[in-house]
Amino acid sequence: PAAALVRRPEFAAVYVVGGQTIITEGQPGEEMFVLLSGKGKVQKNGADINELGKGAHFGEMALVSGQPRSADVTALDYSRFLKLTTDDFNEILRRYPDIKAQIVDQAERREEMNRRRAEEAVEAARAALGGEPGPGNVAKP
Repeated sequence: PAAALVRRPEFAAVYVVGGQTIITEGQPGEEMFVLLSGKGKVQKNGADINELGKGAHFGEMALVSGQPRSADVTALDYSRFLKLTTDDFNEILRRYPDIKAQIVDQAERREEMNRRRAEEAVEAARAALGGEPGPGNVAKP
């Protein structure tokens, strides 16, 4: 029957222990995740920039842009995720084209937030170490 030819997107369950890396900055993005339980930590260039809790999703930015992962995500404790592959993600976008603009908009806002938080972390570390002044870290006379 024709119904058997329709591709149905599927989420796969993923279970990880604390300290396990889920995605790695700079690597190709082939799936996105939704956190069902536990906590995750987002790092960019080694700086902590966000903590994720139940219901948070991540990894969609690389799927939307085709660019490598923009940050690391590590489980802080035993965590349970749903994983959606690129093919399934694209199938959802094909079926529901109106949500693509929302996902792209959110991904762009998240990238800007991650960039800003990473810069702030670098500047705070530089200031704490008495480093050279940079943007937002003006030398005092």
